[in-house]
Order: sequence, then structure tokens, then C-alpha cells
Amino acid sequence: FNERDIISANGMIVRPDRLVLDKNKNAILIDYKTGAFDKKHEQQLITYSDIIESMGIEVKKRILIYIDQDIEIKEL
Repeated sequence: FNERDIISANGMIVRPDRLVLDKNKNAILIDYKTGAFDKKHEQQLITYSDIIESMGIEVKKRILIYIDQDIEIKEL
């Protein structure tokens, strides 16, 4: 899924850039960023992951992809 709203149990709305699900309810969570790595990007992805896992879906991988002149991939 690309950029779909997900509503947490407490009403928080998040929108990860990409969520890939398999038939066994496992997920890969991907978020694209521009610029340099920032710790708050990592925390944002962890928040997304926590919300998704609270829905009974196991997040197997969390990936930040930095797109600029060069592409940098950071797996959490």
C-alpha cells in the first residue's frame, strides 16, 4: 500500500509511504526522506511500526530511504 491513512486505537492518524504485506500478516515498512538522517525520522518509523503491530501485523523490517543526489538506505 502506498500512503494510506492508518488510525491507531487512540485516534492518531499516520501515513507511512509504503507498507508491504504478505499473506501471513508480516509487513515491511518503508519511508522515504530527503536530506540527511535525523533521529526523529527513526522515531517516526518506530511509531508507525508500533501502531501496525497493535493491529496484529508483525513488522519484519523498517526501512528509511534517503533520496537526494545520492540514495542512502537505513534499515532499523
